[in-house]
Amino acid sequence: MKPNFTHPTGRPHATPLKSLLLAGAALIAGAQASVAQPAHLLNGLTLVTQIYSQQSQGIFTDSEGAQINRYGGSWEDDADPSFIRFGNPIQGVMPGNNTTCAPFVTHLLLATYNWNWGNVVFFDPILNSNHSCESPSSYRYVAMIKQNAGFVAQLPTLNLVQPGDIMALQDVGANTGHTTIVVQVDWLSGKAYPSQLPGADGTLAGSTYYEVEVLDSSSGQHSSDTRTVTLANNTKVITSGAGVGRMGVLVNGNFEVLGHTWSLPTANYATKPATWLSGFKSRFRPQSNREMVFGRLPALNVVP
Repeated sequence: MKPNFTHPTGRPHATPLKSLLLAGAALIAGAQASVAQPAHLLNGLTLVTQIYSQQSQGIFTDSEGAQINRYGGSWEDDADPSFIRFGNPIQGVMPGNNTTCAPFVTHLLLATYNWNWGNVVFFDPILNSNHSCESPSSYRYVAMIKQNAGFVAQLPTLNLVQPGDIMALQDVGANTGHTTIVVQVDWLSGKAYPSQLPGADGTLAGSTYYEVEVLDSSSGQHSSDTRTVTLANNTKVITSGAGVGRMGVLVNGNFEVLGHTWSLPTANYATKPATWLSGFKSRFRPQSNREMVFGRLPALNVVP
């Protein structure tokens, strides 16, 4: 059984931009800034804002004692169903989330557009057969994007990615991965891979590392993550579930993805480049190990 949803009016999620500017990045950033944020992204950001607002006041559970933001639930398990719930103060409804990564994205599409993936047939590379399901896992999101099943295009380069596009990852050859919604690519964050440093990978020379802000449901933290909640007394509480954070994506000169990091190196790139490189190396997942793909949904006034 799927819950009823309150459709909120969303608003853009603003984040500060970094000072570093690579050649040509400003033109790309300007073009992307003109793209309107789609409703599923705005609704997701609204939900995260509502949850964070409650948690920052020290409210972490609802009237039944359940955590308002959880990483868990199952699409088909009535004992612990996955769901998202938009808050409505007038009706006394608290915001809530109980999802893992891919179902979180699917719930947002369902809540916003009455989207049903069960109508989309795709070739499942693990089952080695045609398949359809209401709640695709992450590796199936990767397959559907690559097959344009329910998507209008796979975006082959990072410079084509816009807010609201789906980022899906698959551990190569496995049925595990992760799914997010892109909030923004921070083009002003670009850092040239320091191939001149001792210990650097020479095959990555000429590549550039960009921060990508994502909306997802996760058990772990990205960088600058809303799942780290700051209370009024400045105490920080680590939570899981729905949130917004920053990942890193490494691209070549044609903006093709070479790999990614779940979080960003903590060292200062300009003043401690060797330490920054060490942090990058410990986090880096190449495409040959964990494939990252981006997909563009159709104009969402039509249910697939």
